[in-house]
Amino acid sequence: MKIEDKIFQATLLDNQISKAFIKKLPLTITMEDFNQNEKFHHFSDNFPVNPKKIENIKTGDIVFYETNFFCYIL
Repeated sequence: MKIEDKIFQATLLDNQISKAFIKKLPLTITMEDFNQNEKFHHFSDNFPVNPKKIENIKTGDIVFYETNFFCYIL
């Protein structure tokens, strides 16, 4: 994963949403700032989700919210 000029290794879980996301790659998106601690992108189409309560979010996590919000935690 590349953010601006920095390259990061991303590890995705083996689930439906990750598989649907991988099908969109390669992908270039513009992410908006939220609260100066995360970046997000709103996809126009929905992803298959199995909602879970996230107990602990940490820097570097990649998260999907609802069915179409992609978020990167700074």
